Amino acid sequence: MSEGFPETGGISRVKLRFVDVDRPKDPLFTGCPVKWQNGRNAKVAIFGNDRQITQGDLSKLKIEILAVHADFFTEQGQEDFTKEEFNKQIYMHKGKESVLKTVNLKNGEAYIGPFSFTESSQRKRLRLTARVKRQVHTTRVQEAISDPFVVKDRRSES
Repeated sequence: MSEGFPETGGISRVKLRFVDVDRPKDPLFTGCPVKWQNGRNAKVAIFGNDRQITQGDLSKLKIEILAVHADFFTEQGQEDFTKEEFNKQIYMHKGKESVLKTVNLKNGEAYIGPFSFTESSQRKRLRLTARVKRQVHTTRVQEAISDPFVVKDRRSES
């Protein structure tokens, strides 16, 4: 037991996932709300050993939504990256991390709601990610990663 988190009782892999959505529309446009291919509102949830965690401290975490460089993550998904490897892939805006949205998990899940990008990705492919806001406990929570997309300047939208 550490940092206010109870023993995970047999849970060896804890990860966030985007659920009820397939992928963001590609391309996305600056200043426009992020839309998903299937038209649903994106939801993020926390899982342990492939079962959703609905009770306890892990089910109430604060989650940040941000963009990362797409080329780090393979199509099959790179399952075992470290927190440090992940942090090097965060897409920076004017030299600092740009958190797009913050949500609180309730019973292990949260709808993300509307958010938008303020700048284009300049033809670079990105992915959305969900991560625990302050990950200081001993239970490593793997970040959720979306499929890749490009963010274009709204003025180029036809």
